[in-house]
Amino acid sequence: MAPLLGRYFTAVLPMSPLIKVLRYAIAAIVLAFASPASAVTLEQFGGGSNVADNTAAWNAMMASMPNGGKVDLGCTTYRFLSGISVPNYVHVEGCGGDTSVIDCSGITSAQPCITISGYRQKLQSVMVRGSSAAGVLITSAAFIVLEDVGVTDTRTPDSSPWDDNCIDVYNSWRVTIEEPRLVNCRSFAISATGYGTTLRVVGGYADSPKKSGVHLNGITYFHFDNFAVDHAVDYAIWARNVASGVFTAQGGEFNGKGMFLFTASDTEAAGVIVPDVSGIVIVAPFSFDNGKSRPFFSSLIEASSQNGRRIDITLSGGYEHTSPNGRSIIATGSGVRISRTGGTLKGGITVSGGAVVTTLF
Repeated sequence: MAPLLGRYFTAVLPMSPLIKVLRYAIAAIVLAFASPASAVTLEQFGGGSNVADNTAAWNAMMASMPNGGKVDLGCTTYRFLSGISVPNYVHVEGCGGDTSVIDCSGITSAQPCITISGYRQKLQSVMVRGSSAAGVLITSAAFIVLEDVGVTDTRTPDSSPWDDNCIDVYNSWRVTIEEPRLVNCRSFAISATGYGTTLRVVGGYADSPKKSGVHLNGITYFHFDNFAVDHAVDYAIWARNVASGVFTAQGGEFNGKGMFLFTASDTEAAGVIVPDVSGIVIVAPFSFDNGKSRPFFSSLIEASSQNGRRIDITLSGGYEHTSPNGRSIIATGSGVRISRTGGTLKGGITVSGGAVVTTLF
């Protein structure tokens, strides 16, 4: 193709030095788009649906892409007996839905199913099943994208339940999770920790996590947009010691202890940066039957501060369909400030310890 392109540009353009350079540059660009690098498959390295353990094939496949590349997973189930990782600049894409399955249920030791660390990896259109620890662990990474990724696990929580998260993000920057499907997570559906962590979640849902749907601790910035949590044993969202975050059109239904829990404490480990819970904005949340008729929980927001630590929340609009326990907002501690603008509450507001809840209109 390149010689033909060269002859074409020679015929139609004068052969000045500048035109020569342009001619070959355009030819190179067209050739690059005409012949894209082909994706690799696990089957090329001896893997497949009929293989009892695809770990060796996966590792060989990843080693073949030292400068990055794309993996196309088949519309089948791949079994693994050890955790796997995704190197820098590698894009792993499956068929979507529940058709491309990474099955880690055969792993007997506590380890993540998929570990992502480094730079610019993407995991797309796959389902992760049966991990003995985190389904997907993102650690010390930057510019990471999970798109249309499902994680599910129905096993009993183990002795380290804080590690049994469907998606675990630690000390990672610019992590984007789009349309996740997180079901029966043994502790949190999404857990994000570490002061350097920034997280954006768009769409998707968590159903029946054994703790809360989302756990945020000490991270720098977050934005949840139209993410839903249903049937969590505890809260839909638990945010502690986090600064600067937005929840837009957050949905929650039938969560055992309420929809939002915000806490600020001085009890973190030595050396850990503990920011005040400030700059939190909640826009147009939807709350249905959260709190499960327990009078000591709220239906929409609980905020609790220790030693006057700051919790500053702005609530704009939204709709609370029911308040089965009679309390929409519970605010405790002198550092708590909640400002309401619009919206509908079905229950009352309870304040104590110097907390302030202001209704603008």
